[in-house]
Amino acid sequence: MYLVENHHEAIISHEDFEAVEAILNQRAKEKGIEKRNSKYLNRYSFSGKIICSECGSTFKRRIHSSGRRKYIAWCCSKHISQIGRNLDYCIETHIHGDVHLLDDVDSFYMDESYQKTTFEEKANELCHRYGIKLKWIPKRQIKLEEIGDLFRGPMIPLLAKKIDTIWGNNQGVMNAALLGKAPQDSEHNPEKWNDIGSQSEVFQYIKQLWHTIGYFG
Repeated sequence: MYLVENHHEAIISHEDFEAVEAILNQRAKEKGIEKRNSKYLNRYSFSGKIICSECGSTFKRRIHSSGRRKYIAWCCSKHISQIGRNLDYCIETHIHGDVHLLDDVDSFYMDESYQKTTFEEKANELCHRYGIKLKWIPKRQIKLEEIGDLFRGPMIPLLAKKIDTIWGNNQGVMNAALLGKAPQDSEHNPEKWNDIGSQSEVFQYIKQLWHTIGYFG
């Protein structure tokens, strides 16, 4: 085999080739792709486009299994490689690929705390439209007096008390439906939550309060 350089006129010039290479290398660098790494040669529509709002890393496409069924999910690359199961970071760690309600979903499970709310109405409409069974799971709830400051920190009991005062009629109980009212309100009315912390701190505390309800409730 022989290599004869400059034997015939090139389709594109060396200058154009080098310019395109530079652009491709820059894009690969922005997306965190190792050059000639076969693991990432097959790129997808969302590759390099989904950004974790917590840490700024790009998401990676992964294939997960649930029983015999495989599904596509997009996960924060930093969460995968460094953070692991630390729930204080990267809340947006798992975005599923396409889910076809007619083909992929048999039952829809909701916490009982959402009964007699707008969420129940919308869930009934959705399930009726796609022939899905609506099933209720027991309330995840916890008494305020049972929320200590050792599990997720001293601000969590204070946050729970505030939410109960605003939406819970001071009944002394915290559940998923009550907690679910706090994120949007804290975003739209951050000054109302200054006694708890900054907007980002309040959002973090809300996550940690949910960890408390989920673990002990």
